[in-house]
Amino acid sequence: MAAFKCAGAAMDYARALQGNTGHPQVRIRAGIHIGPMRVEEGVEP
Repeated sequence: MAAFKCAGAAMDYARALQGNTGHPQVRIRAGIHIGPMRVEEGVEP
């Protein structure tokens, strides 16, 4: 997970990463969530 200050920055990053993952056999799909988020430390999933 990565957090960005705005949706445009998140979209730019996702598009750039999808275009060049750093390895020819690695492909990604990305989704963007817009809205509030709460970070809790020490919580196991």
